[in-house]
Amino acid sequence: MPASVIAIGDTTVDIFLHFLDNNQEIRVNDQTREFCVKYGEKIDVDSCVTSIGGNAANVAVGLSRLGVSTALAAEIGNDGLSALILSGLQKENIDNSFLLQTPDKSASLSVGINFNGDRTIFTDRPVKDHSFAFEKMQDTKLIFLTSLGLEWKHVYEQTLRLIEEKQIPLAFNPGSLQLHGDKDLLHRVVAKTTVLFVNKEEAEQLLFGQEPEKSSDSDEYVNGLLEKLTAMGAKMCVITNGSHGVYVLDEAKKHYFLPAAPVAIVEKTGAGDAFTAGFLAAWYTGLSIEKAMQWGVANSASVIGKVGAQAGLLKLNEITNYKLQITNSNMLYILPFDHRHTFAEKLYHVETLSPEQDAEIREFKQIIYDAFVASVTTGGLKKEDGAILVDEQYGDAVLRNAKLDGYTTILTIEKSGGTGLEFAYGEDFAAHIERYKPDYTKILIRYNPDNPQESKQQQIEKLKIVSDYSREHGYKFLLEPLIPATPEQLTKVNNDKNAYDVQLRPDLTVKMMQELQTAGVVVDIWKLEGFDAKEAYEKCVVQARSTGKTDVGIVVLGRGAGEETVDTWLRVGAGVDGVVGFAVGRTVFWDAIAAYHAKVANREETVKIISDNFTHFCKVFEEGRKA
Repeated sequence: MPASVIAIGDTTVDIFLHFLDNNQEIRVNDQTREFCVKYGEKIDVDSCVTSIGGNAANVAVGLSRLGVSTALAAEIGNDGLSALILSGLQKENIDNSFLLQTPDKSASLSVGINFNGDRTIFTDRPVKDHSFAFEKMQDTKLIFLTSLGLEWKHVYEQTLRLIEEKQIPLAFNPGSLQLHGDKDLLHRVVAKTTVLFVNKEEAEQLLFGQEPEKSSDSDEYVNGLLEKLTAMGAKMCVITNGSHGVYVLDEAKKHYFLPAAPVAIVEKTGAGDAFTAGFLAAWYTGLSIEKAMQWGVANSASVIGKVGAQAGLLKLNEITNYKLQITNSNMLYILPFDHRHTFAEKLYHVETLSPEQDAEIREFKQIIYDAFVASVTTGGLKKEDGAILVDEQYGDAVLRNAKLDGYTTILTIEKSGGTGLEFAYGEDFAAHIERYKPDYTKILIRYNPDNPQESKQQQIEKLKIVSDYSREHGYKFLLEPLIPATPEQLTKVNNDKNAYDVQLRPDLTVKMMQELQTAGVVVDIWKLEGFDAKEAYEKCVVQARSTGKTDVGIVVLGRGAGEETVDTWLRVGAGVDGVVGFAVGRTVFWDAIAAYHAKVANREETVKIISDNFTHFCKVFEEGRKA
């Protein structure tokens, strides 16, 4: 059976010489980027690693480990280095049918010096003809084309003819020789590319022929590069930008972003190839773009934690279980409208709704969603910072449309209106999560640490079920714990609810978080009632991250309070590292929806009022961050 993917490019033997950072015989000039040793010295190496390398070989091995049958079209010789390559490829189950072994030629060799987290590479690339058997590649499902030596142009031309004649998808990652070579040929390849992989500097070289004067790492700039590259003909474009994350623009012109994963860097060689292999394996096997990005980042993070381009490449079972700790550089500005019982009680004053009233609530939720979208399209909210929290009962269409539109979605799991915790769809909750595949699952509880243990335990058990399910199936878990005062607590503050909020609730919140964490409930985002004091938020952040899970965040909920009160909560919270946003719902939309329901305002006016209100709180939070 022919290989599913053929990787066309170079393969090398890589030798890595590793020196400890405190090596006194090596000096780096940070200003000139010069790596200095004394001429004529004999310097001891702290460690030495030999492995197979080369862009095409790295991606081929990465794909093979992830279960994608792969062949390598590369050229080697008949020397000892070539024998190492052959042996290594066989161990990785790479199909060698297209591997050229040319007599009296040697394999390519690179020697990398690793020092202080970076590398300097010396290369020896013998001239090769690359006379690959393209006539035998017609049955493959995907071609991956990457860097080659001096005689690369005829290979690129033959690849173009093959994919055009046989309609084979092309994944393309140009090498430096190609980026600085024949621009017309390079652009013709890009025009026929299905998935283009470049880093930011390569994108600039491809588009402008050099680094532009106003290069930037901003989302707007990188997304602009994506759009220019797809305008050249590439159906989907992927740009990696180091610690700034990964950007994708797909064929439907939908933008994606994934932050970088924090990892201790041992050696950077092969990081881009590892990402490409992870992304391609997921995409080729039918997984989502989001999952493909996650696989790519996980694979890359694993590789740079080891020496060499292939030592850290993950296997299929490893990448599916890889715990990817993402640095959340985005904020989380949530518009929550998962209210159900509130609509029935406050607008219609009934327990059971008529079909007409049911339909009206669905319309209200569509209006709120339209206002959220308007906050992005005209209000200045960054798309990746916004999120909606909505229920399935009245928000089915909203959830589906938001997912198609590329917005962050949060699905509420609990039944509305009760005092205890019950799942909206009972034990069938998992099927409903899988129906919508939200970014977050969410549960609201009413939990006071001073409540009887029996009532708390019932909630803990159900929370752990959803928390465990979310973790095991790749969903983040958002928990909204309300802490209603007990009669005894209110007595302590003379029945003053404001005094309870200020004097008692902060410590109760920390205690509540501690109890749930001790019980094994793993939370990604805590949606907490607001505080007037910065110290209260700081204590909550410390507790949230006390388990060693450093990517946990806190968002401030509005609790239906007035605008002035919510403004205060947001400004104070925004100044605390770890408070990543807010979730303000009724304060944003309730009066506007009530006016629309009473036919005092039309639909267009209602959308604008809600959008303006939500945008206001986004600006308040941003101002708080800057202050």
